[in-house]
Amino acid sequence: MLYFRVIGKKMEATGLTDILMEAGLVGSGTIGGIMSGKNYSRAMACHKTVLEALEHLIVEAFLESRNETSVFESLPVDSKVNLKSITLTCPPRKEDLDEAFKVEAIAAYIEVYLEFKDGIRNGSLGKTVQFWASYMDHVWLVLQLNEGVKTNELLL
Repeated sequence: MLYFRVIGKKMEATGLTDILMEAGLVGSGTIGGIMSGKNYSRAMACHKTVLEALEHLIVEAFLESRNETSVFESLPVDSKVNLKSITLTCPPRKEDLDEAFKVEAIAAYIEVYLEFKDGIRNGSLGKTVQFWASYMDHVWLVLQLNEGVKTNELLL
């Protein structure tokens, strides 16, 4: 809850509250509880939703920078088949994911994507995008902390 308050304080006057209200995620009466961290479950849902939307925008920018129209478009056919088979199981098995990341073409593609995200964090697409990327990092940290507590993974 305290970390959500930190995020709320950082995001004051950025338009995040307007985004949440315009998207219909919250009403005017609950926005204060979300930004202060007092309404934990609703704050988690809202931040996860905004995080997903921002991740989609980053993927779109990444694809545009590579002149691609879909994710993994430039991968060899066997790698695409491998990834498609993984996505058919929900949630994907960790063993299948580990095997996919060992495939050179997939690992290289993901590495290029991660370098693109690092460039965003360093301001390659401007200060505004850099700021929202820092917001995303905060939300990812909350999700990792939550996962670590649930699975008793203290190192996570």
